[in-house]
Amino acid sequence: MAHSVIYVKQDQTYLSKQHVCPACKTELNQVQVSKILRSGSEEDKNMPKMFSTTQIGNRGFKVRRYHYVGNTKYIWTELECPNCSRHFTVEQMKQIEASPKEQWEGLIASFDEAAAQATDSTPETEAAKQTKKGSKKALKLALSIAIPATIVTTLIVTTVIFAFTSLLSIPEFVDTNGPDNFALVEITREDMLKSISNYRSVNSKKTQDGRHTNIVGTKLRDYDYDHINRSFGTLHGILTLQATKVSSDRLTLNINSTVESGNAEIIILVDGEYHCSVDVNQNQSITLQGIAGKEVLVKLASEAAKIQVDVTRTY
Repeated sequence: MAHSVIYVKQDQTYLSKQHVCPACKTELNQVQVSKILRSGSEEDKNMPKMFSTTQIGNRGFKVRRYHYVGNTKYIWTELECPNCSRHFTVEQMKQIEASPKEQWEGLIASFDEAAAQATDSTPETEAAKQTKKGSKKALKLALSIAIPATIVTTLIVTTVIFAFTSLLSIPEFVDTNGPDNFALVEITREDMLKSISNYRSVNSKKTQDGRHTNIVGTKLRDYDYDHINRSFGTLHGILTLQATKVSSDRLTLNINSTVESGNAEIIILVDGEYHCSVDVNQNQSITLQGIAGKEVLVKLASEAAKIQVDVTRTY
């Protein structure tokens, strides 16, 4: 539980500009991200505090200082790619855009590695870390020797074309079954099963908090939170809301959704197989048994929907 809320001060001039994903060249969306930190913890101490405010009164300038007690919820804006689902902080994007393009791949890899280390609950010995580090350097060296510049250029061009084609493949859906019927018309169950996230949105917001399970793979790490809330002014396509993989045998998902317009469906997958659908415009609790070591995904498909979804898990 949070006892206070702080909006982290960010460069609004920078956020007002358009930015593209350095990995696939898709235009990035702005999403709100939040995290609850225990007061006095090392991470809490390193977070930027709210600046004091100056007030003008009859007796001159007065400075009001804020003192926070208990757990603090920090809220800030990050940049999210709707095509490859990567997240970048403002500082990361500034660093990437200020660097030569040939260094972008290395920077992205370093950000991914830092995120993985920050959420890894299993400590490694120093020898294991050095071995892993040496292996990565050896692999990078081998690749740099083995792959000619022409092949690298071809790969980059192919990636850009694929990403652009993928984005264009998401149609501008129209609600053809009326304002009171939220059932999907064009997106099929098969579409939902094969796509992790492929969507376009307007006015999207995202908050997430809680711990990682530390068992899901790197590809799904951005969805591995105890609580995730997503809202969209308009959403077209398919996205993953939450990913869970635990060693316990029981998982409970509480899913609350509100659809104001358009069509939407929420489904639960277990190890890539369809398990069940979740009623929209309701607060529904679903308990899964026998899921130890299995990958559980909560996915959302939308056809021009104005929607908000809140997912909380316990295990």
